[in-house]
Order: sequence, then structure tokens, then C-alpha cells
Amino acid sequence: MPSPIPYSESMGEERTKNMKLDELPRCLYFEKLYSMDQEYKIMKIMRDWYPRKEQRMYLVGFLRYAGYTCSEVCELIRKYNNWKDYDKVKTERVVKYFFGLDAHEHAARPCTTQQENGVVPLSVSPHDALIDLFLCTCKPFFPHPGIMSETLAGTIADRIKLAAIWYQKQGFHVIPMGRGIKRPPNGFKWLPYQDNQPTLSMIEKWDWSYGLILLGTTRHCFLDIDTKSEAHPDGLDSFDEARIKGFAYERTKSGGYHVFGEGNMRYQKAEPVSIRGKGAYIVTAPTPGYVLV
Repeated sequence: MPSPIPYSESMGEERTKNMKLDELPRCLYFEKLYSMDQEYKIMKIMRDWYPRKEQRMYLVGFLRYAGYTCSEVCELIRKYNNWKDYDKVKTERVVKYFFGLDAHEHAARPCTTQQENGVVPLSVSPHDALIDLFLCTCKPFFPHPGIMSETLAGTIADRIKLAAIWYQKQGFHVIPMGRGIKRPPNGFKWLPYQDNQPTLSMIEKWDWSYGLILLGTTRHCFLDIDTKSEAHPDGLDSFDEARIKGFAYERTKSGGYHVFGEGNMRYQKAEPVSIRGKGAYIVTAPTPGYVLV
């Protein structure tokens, strides 16, 4: 690897973006890295057109560990990334989240980035950061629309059982919903099924008359967005569905959203949004009142 070229602002961002990896000048902030190997590894992620989500998370986490401030990380990514799907606002939100440890701490920590008119503060709500963190971390999962069809023969319980069997075969952990409650039936010991998937014989025996519950696991998690309703008076006044484009989602009985993802995320909450990972669950279609979009 060649020796680093001294950084010069006069080189211009466009020329820098078009240079080969080994030709890149030394970044303004790279003196905080401990070695050229680390610098090269970071810049390789920056130069990829479509780095994996895990690589982007590593990039932010490592730079934070190395002593960079939130504003420095935002500016470094903005100036040197070559990502074809780069979204400045979403990236800054996720970086800001990483510097907050959780959504509530993050909201209290100011983050700044360079603008044409100088340094201005970035303002983002905790629930917006949580939404972006889910979308950047998880891969989309797409339920089969055929199992949700109300035109299928049989009773509601038959249709819900069919969906439960399909989800079980996709690796999900499923349990029935109780009567009139958005949780397992009273007395139903569901905690063991967080780690152990129920068998098909168990699913055949359970009563599916009232609804279907999907458990969060180390493989699957869900984004739960509450919109303002009688059931959720503190919900969001509105939500732009374009933000979850590319993900499968359903409308809930109260008018909110459940977004399906593949990934291992812990349970996190920033009212009125939560990530339902292991230890949490959602009620889902074809439970009456839930509609897959």
C-alpha cells in the first residue's frame, strides 16, 4: 500500500470520490486511527458501492470507539462514501443513534454536521432514530399473501392455523392469541417457545380461534409503529409509508403498522415506536382486524 498523500481541501470532493482506493488522500480525521491498516479497512467500506449493513454498523461503531465525535463521523461519511444508496438524512439519524446508546439518551445529545452556511444542529426524534435503525439493520421478510386471503375455505380458526403452519415452516415461533386480549391465552406458558420452536403437532392441537402471535427471536424481529387512535392517543399523527418501502408490513387493528424483518435486535422502545425482538411479540394477520399490505 502506498504512503498516504497529505490531505488537501483544494482537491475537491468529486475528484476524491472518483479516485481509486490506493490513491485516496489521507482524511482530515484519520490521524485518530491507530494504523494504516485500520485506515485502509475503513476506506474500503467507504469505497464499496453497496457495503453490507453489518459493515456500515462496524464503520460507525469503530470510528466512535476510536474517538471520533458524532459530527466528525457524519462529515467523514458524507465526504468520502461511494455508496450508491447513500441517504444523508437517514445516515445521520443512525449515526446519531449510535452515539446515544439508546433512543432516549440519543435524543438528548446534540449532533452537528457541516452545512454550506456553517455548523448547524441536527434534530431528530427518538422514534425516528429507532425506525431508521431497524430499516438499516434488518433485511426484509415477505409473508406469503395467499395465506392471508379471506377467500380461503374454512373457518377463521382454519385460516389462522394454516398461516401458523406456514410461518412455522419459515422458521418463525408461533403461538395462539387469547380471547379478547392481544396476548397469549391466560395460563399459556409461552416463554419456552422463545428458544424452542413449537412442533407441527403442537400447532395442530392448539386453539386458533382468536388470533396468531409471532414471537421475536434471534432471527426475526418486528417494527411496531402506533398511530394516533382511541387505543393509542399518544400515537403518531401521521406516518409516511414511503419510509418503509421495500419492506413487507401490515396495518394493525388500531391503524398502526407492523414491519417484518430478518435480524437479531433486542427489544427497544421510543414511544410510540418499538422494535420487537426476542422477549417480545406481535399479533399478526390473518387475525381479524390485521391486514397485510
